[in-house]
Amino acid sequence: GGGGGGGGAEVRFETALARAMLALHARDAGAIDAECAAARRALAPAVAAAAMESYHRAYPHAVQLQLLHELQSAAAAVDTTVIGHTDDGSAALVELLGHWRTQLPLLCNAPHALEPVIAVRVGVLRDVVARAPTPEVRRLAAEGVGSCWLTFAACARAAGYTETARHALMEAGASDGAAAAYQLAKLEWEDGRQGEALGRLHQLHRTLRDMLTFLTLGF
Repeated sequence: GGGGGGGGAEVRFETALARAMLALHARDAGAIDAECAAARRALAPAVAAAAMESYHRAYPHAVQLQLLHELQSAAAAVDTTVIGHTDDGSAALVELLGHWRTQLPLLCNAPHALEPVIAVRVGVLRDVVARAPTPEVRRLAAEGVGSCWLTFAACARAAGYTETARHALMEAGASDGAAAAYQLAKLEWEDGRQGEALGRLHQLHRTLRDMLTFLTLGF
């Protein structure tokens, strides 16, 4: 019946989105556009029906359309970033990250809505990290990954999803150890685990002090 049709559309959307991500990895701009178009066609009936009912029903589809928009806008930037010259690559990546930051307030600040967007962004940036032509591009992309996970962790923490927030912070730690450690300490403190929180902050202090010493001696 209607539920089965909706489920079929969802499967077609997810399949097209996965193929678009593979096309991004393969640097196939034509396939990215084709798969995103297929994903939009799969969503069209559900979007039209939900829009007639309520904003609440339509919102998940709006997030899905946002995913497709982000994937296509990222494709051009990633192509420039990975293949182009150092200056062009860094500039394209900075522009993409800035665009993503301006889009965040437009997304519902709820983990279930933000999670697929973060997943696409992290996928795009990890692809850049893996193929970055210069250390600067790699650094910018890695920082972007950390920023994505920190954003998702803050959203999950605000919604009361402590374990989801903890997992996101552990992911963020690979790219931004200091910020992730500080946020984990706050999470532990709020969870009544003050001893663990203080221990983590002491370790963070030692790490930052050692880093500062190294930098001072290095220069």
